[in-house]
Amino acid sequence: KYKPGAQFSSESDLRSGWDRQRIEDRLQQAEQIRQEEVPAGIPMAAWALAWCLQHPAVTCVIPGCKTIEQVESNAGAVDLDLVSDDHPQAWK
Repeated sequence: KYKPGAQFSSESDLRSGWDRQRIEDRLQQAEQIRQEEVPAGIPMAAWALAWCLQHPAVTCVIPGCKTIEQVESNAGAVDLDLVSDDHPQAWK
């Protein structure tokens, strides 16, 4: 849910003590994945859950959620068929 440039400045936020460049690099990577991999209209969290669930070594995922909407979106991930056999990181 965070975009490049996000700031974590609250002392109560654990991320405020992390290396700023490392955070920015990870946010840039996540943004690239969102733009290049995640289909339009699909929440990135649901896409990530679907990706994990489609890996044959994964038997379950334990997502975090704070709202009913997040629970519903997470549950809907089971119905997403997003990983093609020719994807560079597809399990073969």
